[in-house]
Amino acid sequence: MMPAAIVTGRSSTVDRGLPRVVVIASLLVAVVVVPWPLASWLAVAHWPGPGSLARAVADALALDWRSGAVPAGSARSALAGPTRFWQAFHLVKSVLSLGLLAASVRALVQSWAPPAVGDVPGRFGRRVGGLAALACAGVALVLCIANLQGAIAPLTSVLGFLPEATPAASQVAGALREALADGASAPAAEAIVTDFARYHLALAALGTLAALALAGLAVLGWRRHRLIEGVALGLAVAALGIVVAANIGTWLHPVPSLDAFLAGVPAR
Repeated sequence: MMPAAIVTGRSSTVDRGLPRVVVIASLLVAVVVVPWPLASWLAVAHWPGPGSLARAVADALALDWRSGAVPAGSARSALAGPTRFWQAFHLVKSVLSLGLLAASVRALVQSWAPPAVGDVPGRFGRRVGGLAALACAGVALVLCIANLQGAIAPLTSVLGFLPEATPAASQVAGALREALADGASAPAAEAIVTDFARYHLALAALGTLAALALAGLAVLGWRRHRLIEGVALGLAVAALGIVVAANIGTWLHPVPSLDAFLAGVPAR
């Protein structure tokens, strides 16, 4: 007969683990489903999907460029609406992603707790659950960084739709590249360069904070004798270090990278 302590310990582990799984799964679904409709409501926007937003971005940028006097993305620009909606989208998604990250890290740390004596199935379940929580935390961290970056610099983020947009996009992209090459000081071009630099500075700052947090978590994992998790976290810290260095370089010299992005807008 199985000892009562082991049965009770295993049952307690399952009882605690099931709510965490439900919370994490619910947040994963919410991150995918909720941001677009909620941002549409918050920003009073009416774009049904990415395709319609891409066309709106291209047409609005073309209007701003032709006006010649309005900084792109400012309150008076045609891009104000798409930029405001896209910032709301990133804010909603970043909040949900932060919740997912917190739940995943909590589940990961709890999986490192010592199992009950003789609870071999419980030990195996904790290892599997810990790796699953680590994977979820990795996804959540990437989503957090990307969406906070987009919320901080929404103009650059929404201009990411240009490669999928209308012929107006390729025309404006060509004109912007010419302005950058000539060193022109058109308000639209200046606003885009400034926001592009901010976009990469934000990623460098967020990446630094994430690397420090992951380093602390990796040390905790090593102390709990979790080799796989510790190595994975250490590799993530190294990868973030490379990302941070690259984005600091782009922040200091944004024009070449912006020009490369604009060159990727296909001619139509």
